[in-house]
Amino acid sequence: METEVKIEVGNLDPIRERLRALGARYVGAVDEENVYLDRDGELTARDESLRLRRDEAIRLTWKGASHFHQGILTRPEVEVTVSSFADALLILEQLGFREIDRLAKRRETWQLPGVQVTLDTLAFGTFVELEGDAASIATAANALGLDVHQGLPMSYRKLQRERRPTGGV
Repeated sequence: METEVKIEVGNLDPIRERLRALGARYVGAVDEENVYLDRDGELTARDESLRLRRDEAIRLTWKGASHFHQGILTRPEVEVTVSSFADALLILEQLGFREIDRLAKRRETWQLPGVQVTLDTLAFGTFVELEGDAASIATAANALGLDVHQGLPMSYRKLQRERRPTGGV
């Protein structure tokens, strides 16, 4: 189960400063390529998603229907590491899945006790994501000067579609 809050911010620098002041451990930064797939709208109809991501590793992720409450999003998630992006995509295509969206992201990762904090830069905005259990997320958000009630109920993919109607494939 994934539990997270995603908050849009105008500038990531103040968050980085707070993370340093809190003694957060800097994990690193990567550029991500995310490809979303569906088969005849099956997953979309069930509010599910299938994503193939390439950064320092290659991962295939299924996410189930989401539940949004007081700024925090929860949903089932299963993720596996695969050895080849191209081969995984080929297998999925042979099973009838087709690319429906593509999303590029620069992600900087930090670790606080019980919470992973990511600072995400996309073509349509900058965001802070906090992932962990709900209580730890609320504590970390408060320490970072963020309000979990400002959490966004939608995925980056949906935000991209909303803000850049031609952002899909």
